[in-house]
Amino acid sequence: MNDAVKQLFDKSVETYSQHFHAQPSGKNFVFRKRLTVAAELASPYGGRFLDCAVGTGEITLAMLQAGHFEHATLVDLSPNMLEHTRRRVNAAALPVRLHYQQADIFAHLPTSEGHDFIACLGLVAHTGRLRELLHLLRAALRVEGALLLQSSLAEHWGTRTTRLVGRWRQPQLGYAISYFTTDEILKAAAQAGFHVEKSVRYSAGLPFADKLWARANYWLEYAAERWSPLTGAEGVFVLRLKR
Repeated sequence: MNDAVKQLFDKSVETYSQHFHAQPSGKNFVFRKRLTVAAELASPYGGRFLDCAVGTGEITLAMLQAGHFEHATLVDLSPNMLEHTRRRVNAAALPVRLHYQQADIFAHLPTSEGHDFIACLGLVAHTGRLRELLHLLRAALRVEGALLLQSSLAEHWGTRTTRLVGRWRQPQLGYAISYFTTDEILKAAAQAGFHVEKSVRYSAGLPFADKLWARANYWLEYAAERWSPLTGAEGVFVLRLKR
């Protein structure tokens, strides 16, 4: 599975980065919204930062700029993604000590000094293993730290439709995309010793609407922002250790 994930992202660096461009499509709206939410939720934190899956670095850089971090360990399974992030973040010349690591976070989790803020965005979709991941990250988090976890929410009708149709793509990808309900995330978090301090939902999540009319889907996503905090297809959770 790791090889399939690595190959997918190694060859999709440019197309992945385009999701953050200001072009009118539903997917671009959702990726840019994820960036905005992540930066806002990272802004109160400082100290040591760990990003478990940096992708092409747009969200990583936004969190680094929003927070007050002194040291950042930036990890990705794909060397191409990691190099893209390296160029992007280094060009920003932030006053942060940076360490880049191409690795499987499950096998090579940096835990030696502990982290004040850990970001895990877009990872569980491609790995599953939610409970295992949360137990691992607990060991890497300082007592006063926070973990930012993102997942598409399996209870949303659009996500259920995407998962059903996505089974046809599984042979092409070499693995199945994973989705979790809010209840599954809350239960896994509790079992790993976390409580949810805050959660944010967003995205109308209309399946395959971009293929029909991307510009219209962009405006539908924009219009849906008023009710997406209650019914959104995407969720971001701030997890803190129980005391």
